[in-house]
Amino acid sequence: MINRSTYIWCFIFVFSWLLNSNIKAQIETDAIYTTQTSYSPSDPVFIFENLLLNPNLRYTAADQSESYEFEWYRHNSDTNTWDQLLQTQTGAFTVIIVNQPGGYLLRVNQNGNMVEEYRCWVFETEIANPEIVIDFQDCFSLELSATSESIPLTYYDPSTGNPGTVSIEKTYQWSVNPSIEFTQFGASIEMNAPVEDTQITVTISDVTGKSVSEYLDYHAIAVRAHYDWDVMRPRTSDDEKSNEMHRGEDTSIAEGSAPIEIRFEEKSSGPVSRWAWQIAGPSDTIAFRDRNPFYVFQRAGEYKVYLTVYNDHVFLEGISECWHRTPDPNTVNVMESLLEVPNTFTPNDDGINDEFRVAFRSIRKFNMVIYNRWGRRVYSSSNPSEGWDGTIGGKRAAPGVYFYHIEAEGYNANEKYKLSGPVHLIR
Repeated sequence: MINRSTYIWCFIFVFSWLLNSNIKAQIETDAIYTTQTSYSPSDPVFIFENLLLNPNLRYTAADQSESYEFEWYRHNSDTNTWDQLLQTQTGAFTVIIVNQPGGYLLRVNQNGNMVEEYRCWVFETEIANPEIVIDFQDCFSLELSATSESIPLTYYDPSTGNPGTVSIEKTYQWSVNPSIEFTQFGASIEMNAPVEDTQITVTISDVTGKSVSEYLDYHAIAVRAHYDWDVMRPRTSDDEKSNEMHRGEDTSIAEGSAPIEIRFEEKSSGPVSRWAWQIAGPSDTIAFRDRNPFYVFQRAGEYKVYLTVYNDHVFLEGISECWHRTPDPNTVNVMESLLEVPNTFTPNDDGINDEFRVAFRSIRKFNMVIYNRWGRRVYSSSNPSEGWDGTIGGKRAAPGVYFYHIEAEGYNANEKYKLSGPVHLIR
């Protein structure tokens, strides 16, 4: 006994077979894109790349052993009728060239009676008048969008004559030269404001493969502050006497003894018209207007170096200038003065402790005299980086006890040193 569910499955199978047979007998074509109308029952909409290439519509009868009369009609949008007879054919197969947009109807007759009727709509797309629009710009950001015009693809409801349109999706491919990262939202993009004149291009395409490009030559108004520096080895005077200098792997930090001489080199981007430097020290801030200033750091403490650049030639509504300040300043650490004196040295040419030399930092003035036990001066120097090599008049001094007297000054107030004591020369 056949149950109810078996009847249902048989019905579904037969219905699917009939539906597939009907689909095979529909109008066929080589359209690039196919959609359907919004009215019901819907008709197919065929989108071609170019109707001037004479694409065609085809129909093959399900039963090719029979002969049929085929009539092709074109839709009349003024009367919403299919009264423009284009072509008649007989047989089991028919084809018609279509080079005009609009609606087409195929009537299949046999022995004077209509047995089938099919409708479809044929269009080609066009993308016209592309344009890049600046939606927003200021000194820090730029927002753009692309617009274009399309030919309306209009069809008509056979029953009511109400018009409908085919919606064709477009895609947007943006490029920026010189390259800048941007964020895309469909037809729009956002980016940091370019700091140099930039060509922005958009290519608009549709599902048929048609595309059109447009470009915008954008003239930069934004500026970006940046600088480099040449940290010169500190000097204690004008005669090449060198103080200590310490620089780590971080090139944005300079640390050492005073004085630290630095030549700044502005390397900003954009149409910069003026520069403003600020050196923020422990107690005050020093300002410069030079493009590439030179400065000597003498007082102990930490200094932050900022550069702000300006473009004074901006002609936007509400904006007369653009500016930018270095977000991460370089740092200069000037050490406090230090003076330490050893009490022994071994001038035996082994490369270890061969000179009697002070350890120092941030010393501005220095004078050292060494005496033997009878008060005779055997060595003197005004350079703390130099030391006594244990010779007197070019000859090796005798081992024993000698005496030093040092007077020195640092760069900060009250940094004065008077040091005296014995030093042992050991061989």
